[in-house]
Amino acid sequence: MKHEVNVADNEVVVRLSEALTFSDHGEFRDVLKNVISNGGKKCVFELSQLASVDSAGLGMFMIANEELQKNSWDFALRSPRGQVKQLLDLAKIGDVVVVEM
Repeated sequence: MKHEVNVADNEVVVRLSEALTFSDHGEFRDVLKNVISNGGKKCVFELSQLASVDSAGLGMFMIANEELQKNSWDFALRSPRGQVKQLLDLAKIGDVVVVEM
């Protein structure tokens, strides 16, 4: 997983690229802690450059949703494409997390 974090007007955008897999769990948790410490109101994971995600990656999105809600943040996944969009649809993540197209 590669990532880039940008903060603007109380919104933190985390741009993910390459793949999000089980082996990224520790790094993902660190990114999430950094996001929460920024003190914004909304976090968006921008997924247009994320090529693939596995079931552990889906779980990481759910962990992010739970942790951010605990801290009174809004959370969304933005612009999933290809395999990532298919897996989000299959898992019905949109029933729990806002998915912005």
